[in-house]
Amino acid sequence: MRTCSLTQRAHTRFMDSTRGVPNGIVWEEVFSKCLVTVFDSIIRGLGPEGLRKVMSAEAQRHLVYGITDAHDPSATRSMSQALQSVNDKTPLRISWSAVGENGPISSADAASKLDDYGNGPTSAKIFTDGAHRCALCIDVGTALTMVVNIFGEALGRLSMAPLRQLFEGNTVFSNGSFYRKGEIFSQQQLQQRVDALGKNNERLKIHALGNRAVDMACDCIV
Repeated sequence: MRTCSLTQRAHTRFMDSTRGVPNGIVWEEVFSKCLVTVFDSIIRGLGPEGLRKVMSAEAQRHLVYGITDAHDPSATRSMSQALQSVNDKTPLRISWSAVGENGPISSADAASKLDDYGNGPTSAKIFTDGAHRCALCIDVGTALTMVVNIFGEALGRLSMAPLRQLFEGNTVFSNGSFYRKGEIFSQQQLQQRVDALGKNNERLKIHALGNRAVDMACDCIV
């Protein structure tokens, strides 16, 4: 976290803390920023020609398997330039979608428009929720079954870990269901972003894993 200067970032809601001190567990955009830092270091080590060779070899491997089209759903501006370079020199038809400035797990915004999208239309990606911490809506019966199963697992393993996982989530009870908070944007914020990106892109890709996140994405599309 010190290497990535994460403790000085404003995205504190993407970082876990213990008694106010960051404990090293990061989520969504901060995790994405860590990935970008690692990738940039690897790319600098390879150099422009080394990177082109690695990506060209990967493109050739796709072709060997009979894959003629490949899409990267999360391309940053610098990576899109590398993808374009390979796309110009291989029969593989490569396309990609733009993401946010914080890397492949951050949502695109109006400023994320790229100069080129390869063999595909203009495209942008939005993250409704994360992978581990996702937005769920659980009915009471299902919630009780889950609690019983988790207690059984804890007893069987003689471990408190399942119980800690049960209580670490931010869950609220509303309209007869339990909602596990995992959405990155409110419904209104998500709608505003979808509307803005839809004006500048022919295709939007919306990442939504939890059923609550899927509902939010569908409401925006409708």
